[in-house]
Amino acid sequence: MNAIEVKDVAVGYGGAVVMRDITFSVRKGEVFGILGGSGSGKSTLLKSMIGLKMPFAGDILIEGDSIVRADDAMRMRLLRRFGVAYQGGALFGSMTVLENVRVPLDEFTSLPPGAKDSISLSKLNLVGLMNAAQKMPSELSGGMLKRAALARAMSLDPGIVFLDEPSAGLDPITAADLDELIRRLSRDLGITFVIVTHELASIFSVMDRVIVLDGRVKTIVAEGNPHDLREKAANEWVRQLLRREASL
Repeated sequence: MNAIEVKDVAVGYGGAVVMRDITFSVRKGEVFGILGGSGSGKSTLLKSMIGLKMPFAGDILIEGDSIVRADDAMRMRLLRRFGVAYQGGALFGSMTVLENVRVPLDEFTSLPPGAKDSISLSKLNLVGLMNAAQKMPSELSGGMLKRAALARAMSLDPGIVFLDEPSAGLDPITAADLDELIRRLSRDLGITFVIVTHELASIFSVMDRVIVLDGRVKTIVAEGNPHDLREKAANEWVRQLLRREASL
């Protein structure tokens, strides 16, 4: 069974279709990228995959169960199967880092407070932030905020983690450290990562497969290993995008 299956999905806003005929699968344990130019629909597709926005058409299966057709009870069960880390971290400024990581445990479990804290500390340890547990988000660097958001996304031990532009705003060394962390977590814990990004260094260092969206034709124009697509994609624009070549 695939971790995720997207079948003939169309997404957009109001009556305007942004992407149509979107079909792809994400294998368990892989690091999968959603790429495309600005305004191509990457974030809109991500919102549909995590249940924040219903697609106009099609279906999205999370570990075999439809998040599109799920009733309220099933939706709550599906939400426990994946974690999400947003671009800016989206931590609550009035809570400590530990309290932020504990939020999903507070919402979805009835564990005693001590157990919740123990689990949250273990997740912070996984991302190298044990010493920051009692700090406030305002005291963290950009890279630490991203790691704290990743720890929170893993608090319920999900099989799938979605990341929205994880390297955005980071310096090259911090971004490389985050890439290595993602690769290590995928390898050691078997987590499936789905990453929306346009950072080429991250694309080539951590991703097993990608899809490329083109807003001009409103669909997927390439799918495969990013190294292979950079050299051999049939679509010239895809090769140009992955080589960071100027449009002449």
